[in-house]
Amino acid sequence: MNPAPILPSDRQLVGAVRSGSDAAWNELMGRHETSVRSMLRSRKERKALAKRLANLRDTIENEDDTHEGDPAIRAFRPRALAALSGGTYGPTPRADGEHEQERSDPFDVTDDELIATAFALLPEPWQTVLWHSHVEQLTAAEISPLVGRTTNDVTELVNTAERGLVDAFLIEYIGVGPLPPECERIVSLLGGYVRGTLPPHDQRLVERHLEGEASVAESSALNAAPAAHNAANAEASPFAPPAARRHTPDDSRRLVEVIASLGSFVPSAIAPGVTGLSVEAQRQALGTTSRSFGSAGLLAARSDRFRRFATFGAIAGIVIALAGAAYLVRQPFDNDGTLITAGGDDTPASQVPVTTVADEPDPTVATTEPAPTTTEGLDLRPQPSGPRSAVELVVTDGIRAIGLRQAVPDLTLAVSSPAPIYAGGTGTIDVAVTNSGAAAADATVELLLPNGVSLEALAAGDAACTDPEGDSPFCTFSVEAGATLDFALRLRLESSTVGRLVVEGDLVTEPLEAAIVATSDLVHSSVGTGGVVTIGNSLMTCDDTAAAELGIDCADVRAGAGEFVNRWDVPMEFIGPAPQYGIVNSSSAVLDLPDASSIVSAHLYWSGDLEERQQSIPDDGSNELVTVLAPNGEVTQVVADRLSLGDIDATQYLGSADVTDIVAAGGTGSYLIGNVQSVEVQGSYAAWSLVVVYDNDAEPRRHRVVTRPFEWVAPQPRFEYDVDLPVPVVAGADAHLSIVAFEGERGFRPEAFTVGGEPLGGDAVFDSTISGERDPSYDNNLGVDIDAYDLVIDTADGTLPIRATSEKDGVRIAVLALSVDLAS
Repeated sequence: MNPAPILPSDRQLVGAVRSGSDAAWNELMGRHETSVRSMLRSRKERKALAKRLANLRDTIENEDDTHEGDPAIRAFRPRALAALSGGTYGPTPRADGEHEQERSDPFDVTDDELIATAFALLPEPWQTVLWHSHVEQLTAAEISPLVGRTTNDVTELVNTAERGLVDAFLIEYIGVGPLPPECERIVSLLGGYVRGTLPPHDQRLVERHLEGEASVAESSALNAAPAAHNAANAEASPFAPPAARRHTPDDSRRLVEVIASLGSFVPSAIAPGVTGLSVEAQRQALGTTSRSFGSAGLLAARSDRFRRFATFGAIAGIVIALAGAAYLVRQPFDNDGTLITAGGDDTPASQVPVTTVADEPDPTVATTEPAPTTTEGLDLRPQPSGPRSAVELVVTDGIRAIGLRQAVPDLTLAVSSPAPIYAGGTGTIDVAVTNSGAAAADATVELLLPNGVSLEALAAGDAACTDPEGDSPFCTFSVEAGATLDFALRLRLESSTVGRLVVEGDLVTEPLEAAIVATSDLVHSSVGTGGVVTIGNSLMTCDDTAAAELGIDCADVRAGAGEFVNRWDVPMEFIGPAPQYGIVNSSSAVLDLPDASSIVSAHLYWSGDLEERQQSIPDDGSNELVTVLAPNGEVTQVVADRLSLGDIDATQYLGSADVTDIVAAGGTGSYLIGNVQSVEVQGSYAAWSLVVVYDNDAEPRRHRVVTRPFEWVAPQPRFEYDVDLPVPVVAGADAHLSIVAFEGERGFRPEAFTVGGEPLGGDAVFDSTISGERDPSYDNNLGVDIDAYDLVIDTADGTLPIRATSEKDGVRIAVLALSVDLAS
C-alpha cells in the first residue's frame, strides 16, 4: 500500500499557528525559510526579515478561517513570498511585477492572463498542488507531507486540478467576448478532445474543425471578419468591439497546444500572479536561477530531476529545509483534522489529539529507522501505524444478569481476526473458549469497548449476545468440560481513522493486535457464511421509430450486430414506461439466493444523464428518488442516502440507498426498479443495480466487501481505476467479483481489467453486457455493464490489486462487490 504522509500539512500547521502554537510556526519556518531568505538581496532586507515574518504571523493569527478559500489556508510558501516581496496572494495577472495597464482593446488578453484568472477561480486544494507541482516542480512524494495526503492522492489531485484549470481556462476564453454559438461549442470541447474523452460525434466535429473542414455555418461564423460589426457598435463602445469575436481553426490549434502543454504555460502565468514578482524574481526566490520556465526548460528540469532522484540526489534545484528531516517517523495527520485543539504550547505533547490518514504503511518497506527526536513543543512521533483502540474481554461465571460476577478459573480465550478490519467498516474477531476443568461451565464474556467501536452482531457460533443501553455488551455461552467453543463477534468501527485494534483480557492467552486498514468508498464489509449477489438492468434502449427513420434496425443494435452498436450513434428511449402509475421507465431483474438465506445488507444504485445534447431534466431533486416493486408486491419510493456527480462530467450521477429492510421483507424473486431520472435522447443512458450480501449456513465462510467508487476510466491523458483492496491473506482461494460500470460501449477497444494481475473479460471488458436473469434481456444494453467473475486468488501481502484502463472509451467504474473464501 501507499505509505501515509509522515508530516502534518502546511494547512494544519497554519491552523495551529492561529491557536498560538510556536511549534507549528517553527515547523513552517523550517520547511520554507530557505526559499524565503533567498529572495532577500541586501543586508537591510535580511535585517528586516524577522520583523516581516513576525508581521506575517500576526496576520495569520488574526484571520478568520470560516470558509474555504481563506488566503491563510492556501499554499504557505507563495503567501510568505508575497508578503515579503510586497506582492499579493490573489492571484491577479501581473507583468514583471507591475500592475497591468489599461487596454485599448478589451479582447486583447493573453493566454497567460487567462490562465492566471482561471487559476484564481480554482478551489484552494487545487491551487496548492498546482503551485507546488507546476511552479516549484516538486514530485508527488515531495508534495505529500506539505498537503497531508498520500503520494497516490497527490498524483490524483494534481490530475484533477489540471483538468479543472483547463476547463476554467476555456470558460475564461469564451467569456472574454461574444463568440458565435458554433465557436463556443467547439472551444468548450477542446479540453475533452485533448483528454480523449469526447463521444465519437463530438470527436469528429472537433477533428473536422481543426483540419479546416468545418461546416458552412461554422466556417462563416469562425472566419467572419469583425469589421462588419464595428460600425453598429461604434457608439456603444469607445473601442468599437465586434459583435462576434473572430475565432479560427488556428486559434483552436493554439488552445489545443496550450492545453496539451499546460505545464509549460502555468509557471509564467501563475508565479507573477501569486506573488506579485516577475518571473525572474520568482526564479530567484525559489533558488532556481538556472531554470528556464519554457517548455524546453521544464522538460530538461524533469529529466534532471528524475536522474537525480535515481541517485538520491538533491530535489530539482528547490531547497526545502524541513526542520526535523532526519526524523523519519512522525505521526500522520488527517487532512481535515485539528493539530492542536486546546492548551496551545502548554499542552503536553502526549495529550495533543491527532488523527491519522486512511492509509496503512507499506509492509514491504524496511522498518529500520533512525532514533526520532522532536520539533520543539510538537510531538510528531506516536506510532506510525495509528492510534490504538483497545477491546478488553472480561469473562465471568454467567450470572451477570443478576449482578453477581465471579471469575471462571478453568476457561482460557484465544482470539484472532480472519480478515482485514476496515476503518469506517467492520472487523470480525474469532474467539475460541477452552474449558480445561472437570465440569461444564456457563460463562459470560463482557466487551469493554473504546469510543467509536460497537458490537454489531454475533457473526457465528453458539452464544447469545446482548447490547444493553448504557452498559457494555456481553455474550453468554456454555462450554463442556475439556472442550472448546468457537464463536465470532463483528465489531463496528465508526471512525475512518486507520490504526490498530487490540483485543486483550485476563483470560486471553495472547493479545491480538491487528491493523485497522482503509479502502476508499467503502459501503459494506463483513465475514460470514454466505456471499454477495449483484443484479441489475438498463432502463433505456434504441428508439425503434426514430431509428427506422434513420435507416437503423434497433433489433440489430440490441443484438450488438451491424454498424451501429453504441448509444452515441442511435436515438434512445426509455424502457417500460407506465404513465398510469406515474412510472417514466422500469425494468426488472431476478434476485436468486440459496434457500434459508438471511439478508445482511442490500444497497440499490441508479445512474443516468442529467443533461445531454442541450436537453436536461429539471433540477428539482427528482434524481434522488426511485420506485421499487419487490417480489412480495410492496411498492416503495426510495430516497438516495448519497448522490454523486461525475468528476469529469457533472451531468452524470450515481444515487445509492440502503434497502436492506426492503429486500429482507421482499425475499427472492423479481425486483422492478422505475423512475430513474435521465434525459431521453441520443447518447444518454439510465440503469440500476442491486447488491445483496447474505448469510447462509450451507455455504463457506467468506470475507465480503462492497465499494462504490464511481470513478472515471478513459484514454489520453490516461485515467485509470487503480486500487489495492485490503483482503485476507490467502493462497489459491476461490473468490467472486461483480463489477457495475456505466458508459461502456461496444465497438471501442482495447480495454483492460485485471484483478490480482490476471486479465478478465478480454479486450472489450465494458461492452454493455449484463449478467443474470432480467426483463427485458438485451445482449447490448447501450452504456450499462454488469459483469460477474469467478476467480482463484493469491494475496500473500493481504491486498488484491484491481486495475481498469481504456484506450478508446470513457467508462465509469461504479460498484465493486467481492467475496473471498476463508480457510475453515
